[in-house]
Amino acid sequence: MRLKEERKLKGSLLLSVRKYFDILEDERELAAAASDQSRLLGRGPRDPGRLLREEKMRKRVTKEKPRVSPRPCLLFIYS
Repeated sequence: MRLKEERKLKGSLLLSVRKYFDILEDERELAAAASDQSRLLGRGPRDPGRLLREEKMRKRVTKEKPRVSPRPCLLFIYS
């Protein structure tokens, strides 16, 4: 019962923490994709929209990462 109440109280905080970790995961995926040189040469499986999706993800990460700071994580731990 107590956990449900705390979850209701800190729901928005939990969402922002989840969003922050999702953005970090996307950033790791972008770094892995950037090191794959075959994506530029068109070898391997054909995916014509791959570079466009990478660029959109890169823009989203650079735009939203500063908005969602790691401070909510610290507030959550110490509250």
